[in-house]
Amino acid sequence: MTEQNSTFPEPTGPAAADPGKLIPEWNVDKDDQVMIAGLFVLLLLVGGLVASRWTGDEAADTAPGVEELSSGGSGDDLEALAAPLLANDEDAGVDDADTDIDEAGDGDDSASGADGEADVEPVETAPAATAPAETTPDEPVEDDEAAVELEPSVTASVASFARVDGTVDGTTAVLTGYVDTAADSDTAEADADAVEGITDVDNQLVVVAPAVDGALSSSSGVTSTVTDGAVVLTGFVDTDDVAAAAVTATEAVDGVVSVDDQLVPIQPAAVAALEGAGVSDADAFATDLVVVARGELAEESDRQGALDAVAAVEGVAEVTDELTVAQPDVSESLNALVELEPVQFATSSPVVLESSFPTLDRAAEIILTADVSGTIEVQGYTDIRGSEASNLTLSQGRAAAVVEYLVNAGVAPEQLTSAGFGGTTQFGEGDSDEALAANRRVVFVLNDAS
Repeated sequence: MTEQNSTFPEPTGPAAADPGKLIPEWNVDKDDQVMIAGLFVLLLLVGGLVASRWTGDEAADTAPGVEELSSGGSGDDLEALAAPLLANDEDAGVDDADTDIDEAGDGDDSASGADGEADVEPVETAPAATAPAETTPDEPVEDDEAAVELEPSVTASVASFARVDGTVDGTTAVLTGYVDTAADSDTAEADADAVEGITDVDNQLVVVAPAVDGALSSSSGVTSTVTDGAVVLTGFVDTDDVAAAAVTATEAVDGVVSVDDQLVPIQPAAVAALEGAGVSDADAFATDLVVVARGELAEESDRQGALDAVAAVEGVAEVTDELTVAQPDVSESLNALVELEPVQFATSSPVVLESSFPTLDRAAEIILTADVSGTIEVQGYTDIRGSEASNLTLSQGRAAAVVEYLVNAGVAPEQLTSAGFGGTTQFGEGDSDEALAANRRVVFVLNDAS
């Protein structure tokens, strides 16, 4: 048998190629292989980008290496990018090379020992590039689930307040609606905050009572109470108009559902009190529960009783006195004067005695200061002694004498007239000296201009 060479023959074919090639079987040098592989990868990436844009897949924007390749990366970069794509081909090339080597060593089994295996260099492959995993933004699923679980508890915590709604935003309790007082608002907030799992309370409640008080700030004496938006107004106001204005202002407050007007105007009651005390043309003006009493008293002695009657009206804080005393009719004043101080005449004469001058001066003053709307008639009378004719003449003379004196004292002549009625017994009956004296007199009668 012919002795065979104990060493392996020089490898030929693909196994003899440059081990630095990406694909040893290619009859293309190392640098060209890298360039071709890079172009191939670039085409794949661009095609994938176009496809992702077409289908709306934003994840394609994050594919690695596009910017580097488009800006002219190095050969090593291209090699790294191409490695995953060519890994299978390289593995196939290595298998083919192993096969060739095995075939070359079939001539001698002893030659296929450790030395033969050492002549085969393993082909190194670049690690495969791993594309970043697509991520989607986290959705607030947990907050929504927490809100769903907490809302019934929050709603139940404020159920005692008829007009309060309790909702949940995440772990925040949101309170909306109306409550009567600030204390109710605080209580509702505390109840919601006490719910397990609630971390905060957004209190948007509208408090009704302070707003009602603000609307009634100009109405002294008015008290308001609020229950579930229903307002009751009590107390005292000046007039019916003030009460109506208070009701209107309260109805305009946000959150008020109804108004029960129980206000008491004091002006009508004050007028009734004055009339009950005998005041004529009674009237009353009220401001901040202070009453101005007006009207005419028959006598000065009636004043205090009328003022006390107004002060006793419930709700009146103070009374201002503007009452007047009725002025007597001018004729009444003149007759009262001569009743006390009769005008004296000479016996059986119309001449006025000097002792009566002061009385007639006072009569002139009364007429001049009075608001006389007509004429004053001076009537003369005598007693029944003597003839009827002579008594008539005497009475006429005495009346005319009084008019003359008053005109001389400054009274306008057109305001005075005179008349005599002779003997009479209407002022005193009988023939006693007292009765006779009572019938000798002058009387003043006011004749209204109408």
